[in-house]
Amino acid sequence: MNINKSTNQQKWQLNINSTRLRQGFGGQATQSAFVPNNRDYGGQAPKQMNNSTINSTTQQLDNSTIVLHVCCAVCAAACAERLRSEGEEPLLFFSNSNIAPKAEYDKRLEAARTLASAWDLELVEDIYDHQAWLEAVKGYENEPEKGRRCPVCFDFSFARTAAFARERGISAFTSTLTVSPHKISRMVFAAGGKYPEFRNYDFKKKDGFKRCVILSRELGLYHQHYCGCEFSLRDMNIKKGRSDHGPK
Repeated sequence: MNINKSTNQQKWQLNINSTRLRQGFGGQATQSAFVPNNRDYGGQAPKQMNNSTINSTTQQLDNSTIVLHVCCAVCAAACAERLRSEGEEPLLFFSNSNIAPKAEYDKRLEAARTLASAWDLELVEDIYDHQAWLEAVKGYENEPEKGRRCPVCFDFSFARTAAFARERGISAFTSTLTVSPHKISRMVFAAGGKYPEFRNYDFKKKDGFKRCVILSRELGLYHQHYCGCEFSLRDMNIKKGRSDHGPK
């Protein structure tokens, strides 16, 4: 694990062999081999992890620590604030291989670093492998946002997050995804329900998204204009009548 002390950021990597359980929200599950570069990106989180890289000198975490899967810093701010107000200490896990293009990913990661630095939060970046994510959602490219592609995308990141939490010895994780008005909380809960560590926090409640807007302005965080993948960017541009339908 590489540690950047100036931003309190760490980088995590897991290498294992696995099969991926691909399941659409409310649909039938079908199992398919999914082992790009011998990494696990989806389905049931592995019980055993081999050849993973992690620093054994990482700080000891107490029972109040919860892994917060971070889609972006804007959403993470209100979620982290709420978790701390309820006695939880969020550890930010930036796992977002869905984001395209890479320049957009870098902008969102930098914003997460800004948040982590401002609030003295630990930030861990998962490896970025957009090609593996594309393979995972193959066949769902033309689904709209909130359609069948979304739960597959959620599961892709949640499997990684669950594996990371287990490796760090943390008993719980949740996600910032429920704070967005563009995400269906029950769909997020259904994807997270596969993992015993997942906690159903509906961050939309208690004016969650309003707090996102307020806190992101106070901290000067980068605010994106589409969910993350090239398909959501395409749909946004079509809706707005733009000719650019996605990243090159």
